[in-house]
Amino acid sequence: MRNYCYSVFFLAFGVAQLAGCIRAGSGAGSLTFSADGEQVCYLREDRIEEDVVDGKTWLRSISLHWCNTSAPTSERSVHIESLGWEYRGYGTVVTDVAWSPKGSRIGVLTPHRVVVVAAETAETLEIRDGRISSFAWLAEGEVAYATRRTRGDRQQRVICRQDLQTHKKTDVVALPERLAGGSPCQKEQWAPSGRFAVLTEPEYGGQCHCVDVSNGTVRAFGQTNAYQVGVAWSPDSSRVFSVSGKIGANDVHEALLFEPLTGRIVDCTNAFRKAFPDRFPRLERLWAADGEYMLVNTLDTGGSLVRAEPWKVVRLGLLLAPRLSKTGPSRMIPHLFRLPVPGWVGVRRIGPYDDGHTFYAADYSGQHVLPLPSGDVSPDGTLAARLERGKVKIHPLGIWWVPSSVSPLPGGRGNGDREGLPTERGYEWDKWLNDLEREKGDITDFCDGGNG
Repeated sequence: MRNYCYSVFFLAFGVAQLAGCIRAGSGAGSLTFSADGEQVCYLREDRIEEDVVDGKTWLRSISLHWCNTSAPTSERSVHIESLGWEYRGYGTVVTDVAWSPKGSRIGVLTPHRVVVVAAETAETLEIRDGRISSFAWLAEGEVAYATRRTRGDRQQRVICRQDLQTHKKTDVVALPERLAGGSPCQKEQWAPSGRFAVLTEPEYGGQCHCVDVSNGTVRAFGQTNAYQVGVAWSPDSSRVFSVSGKIGANDVHEALLFEPLTGRIVDCTNAFRKAFPDRFPRLERLWAADGEYMLVNTLDTGGSLVRAEPWKVVRLGLLLAPRLSKTGPSRMIPHLFRLPVPGWVGVRRIGPYDDGHTFYAADYSGQHVLPLPSGDVSPDGTLAARLERGKVKIHPLGIWWVPSSVSPLPGGRGNGDREGLPTERGYEWDKWLNDLEREKGDITDFCDGGNG
C-alpha cells in the first residue's frame, strides 16, 4: 500500500509541476474472477502523458487491486511496476493477470518480470529471468513460464517452472538459439491446466510445437514456414485446435485438432478453409464451457460455433443478426465470446451503429437470448462484475440458464413483462435490468425468441 500511495503522489506532483504540458491519466483492465468465484481482481494503470493528440506516455504506474465478491467495497491494492521513458512510445503495455487454482495468490506479468501476490497478506514474490513473455499456474505453489534469454547477439527461448515455496527454478525445455532482436510477436498459448504450451518456433516462419511442462516432451506438428493464426484449448486441456498460416502470397491456412498426450492429429484444413475463406479468423482462446464447440469470429460471417470432430459449423452470429439489429436490413453481425455456462455463449453486437459494448447470452440454438451486463461473469455463472467509476460492482444474476426458468419470447418484439428472462432470484435480476434500461433504453426490444 505504501508503494502504491507513493506512486500516486509522484504522479500528482509531476502533473502539478508540468501543468499545461502534460496531463494525468488512468485506466483499468478487465476483471478476473478466482476459480471459486469468491474473489475478483484487476490491474490499474496511472500515467503521465503529453497533452496532445497521440501524445507519448512518459510514466506508468501499474497496481493490482482485488476484493471479495461479498464485500467489493473492501478493496486491497499493491504497487506492481513503474515503467518510464523506455515505454514512452507504447500506446499500451502488454500485461497479464491470473489467479492461482485455489485463489490464494495472484500472478501478474509485466514487461520486466512476473510478480506473485498473496491475496491474504499482500506480500509479493518476484520472478526475474530474461524477458518473460507468458506464464501459467501449474499448482497453488508453482508456476510455469516462457522466457527469452539473451547473450550477446544470440537469444534462446526457454520454458521453465518454479516452486514458489522453495524458489527452485527448473529449465524444462531450451529451444535452439537464434539471433536476438525485437520483442516476442507471438506468445505461447497455455492450456487451462498449465501443463501444456503451444508455440511456434521460430516465432515467424516456423512450426507449431506443443511442450509438456511435466516431463519436457516436445511434439512438433503442422506445416513449416508458418506463423500462428489462432489457438483454442478445450476446457480439460486434452485437445487443442491450431490454425497456422503459410508464409507467402496466399497465406494458406492449415487447421489441425491436436491431442497433446497422444500426438493424435485430425486434419480439418479443407473444411476450415471452405467455412472460413476470410484471411483473418479469430479463435477464442478457450472452447465453450462444455467442450462441445470452439468459437470463431470473422469479419464476414461474424461468430460461429465450430466442432472439429465430427466437423460442424453453426453460424450463430448470422442467425441472431436480424433479431438483435436496431435497423433493417441488418448491417450488424454479432461476434461470440465464451461464457462459463454449458450450452451458452456470449454475444457482442458489432456493426456500424454499435459501440461494441452491448452484450447478450444465447444458447447454441439461438432460440433463447438474454441481455448481459458489460464486464465479466463468474465461473459458476451466477454473478457479473464490472468497474463503475473506478469501483467494483457485483451484480447477482441467479441461475438464469436452467431450461425450466427460461422460455423463448413470442416472435416479434418483446412483450414487456420479461417472459423469457430468468425467474430465479427475480428481484436481483430485475433490479439490474432496470439499471441497464436507464443506460441503454428498453432492452426487452432486443430479447425476441422464436426460431429465428
